[in-house]
Amino acid sequence: MTTADERERAAARDRARELAVADALVSIGRALTLLGTRLSDIHDEDTGDAAVATIEQSTTGAEVPRGGLGPRQLTVLALGGFDSEAGLSAGDVETATGLQRPNVHKMLQRLTELGHLEQVPEERPTRWRRPTRRTVAGR
Repeated sequence: MTTADERERAAARDRARELAVADALVSIGRALTLLGTRLSDIHDEDTGDAAVATIEQSTTGAEVPRGGLGPRQLTVLALGGFDSEAGLSAGDVETATGLQRPNVHKMLQRLTELGHLEQVPEERPTRWRRPTRRTVAGR
C-alpha cells in the first residue's frame, strides 16, 4: 500500500467521523427542540416571555417577533436553518419540532404572509428562509 493510499483512507475515515458527529448533533438539536415544545405545552401557565425572548435572541442572533405569535410559531421561527440561503422545508421543520406536516405547512404559509419568512424561489420541495434585506427593502 502506498503513502497516497494511506492518506486517502485516513481522509475517508476522518470525513466519515465528521459526518457521524454532525448527524448526532442534528439529532440532539431536534430532540431538544421537541422536548422544549412538549415542556411548554405542560407549563403553559408560565409563559416566561422575557426569558424566552432573551434565549431566542441569543441562540438565533436575531430578534424573534412576539406580537400575536403563539409558542409553536415562535418555536418554528427560532430554528436556525431559516438563516441559511437554502432555508428549511416543511419536512425539516416537522422533524425538528415534532409537529404534523399539514400543520407545519399552514404555519409556514402564515408566517410568510406575516412577513417573518419567505419562500426560496425555484425550490422543490418548497423551502422557506428569513427574508433577505433586499426583499424587506423592496416591500
